[in-house]
Amino acid sequence: MKMRRRRDDLVVREVGTDVLVLDLESERIHQLNPTASFIWHNCEVASSPVEIAELLAFEFDVAQDVALHDVKRALEMLRELKLIVGDGTQSDDRPGYE
Repeated sequence: MKMRRRRDDLVVREVGTDVLVLDLESERIHQLNPTASFIWHNCEVASSPVEIAELLAFEFDVAQDVALHDVKRALEMLRELKLIVGDGTQSDDRPGYE
């Protein structure tokens, strides 16, 4: 179940280990650091923040609780910037969920 998704109208480019996201609607460019970039890439394929945190903990060799904290903060930031929709708390029959 995919509970959050990236907006379709964003222009995304990878620059080294960072991701640049051009939001044409707000006319802003966002640069995601390696951790946020990893979360960005996994936010649609993982079924929950906990699953993303497990992947992050393995990839960056950090404690699970630290990874979960970082994932929650990054997802909240991405939602506030309106770069992703969905919060992982609603059921998958609501608009914007697959």
